[in-house]
Amino acid sequence: MQLIRPGAEHSSAQRRTGVALDSIDANEYTYIEVDEAGKSYWIATARMKIMRGDMVQFEDGVTMDQFYSKLLKRTFQSVMFVDNVSTTPAGKQP
Repeated sequence: MQLIRPGAEHSSAQRRTGVALDSIDANEYTYIEVDEAGKSYWIATARMKIMRGDMVQFEDGVTMDQFYSKLLKRTFQSVMFVDNVSTTPAGKQP
């Protein structure tokens, strides 16, 4: 499944880079708290292995405000659902 903001072309999606602060696995999703230039926010993607401190790269996705996860019994202020996340392990960044 590919998530693209309504009216946005895939090629115009902004490429983002940040550091994983935390992650939570929930069924088929992994929620990742990302620090991007001092601002933290949550993203969600297909379940994946990630460690705190890993560098993550992804393109903008669909953001849901006040997202409630029934499985986690938690409300996220906002979560950006992204298609693909690539990682570089902590300590391996250039």
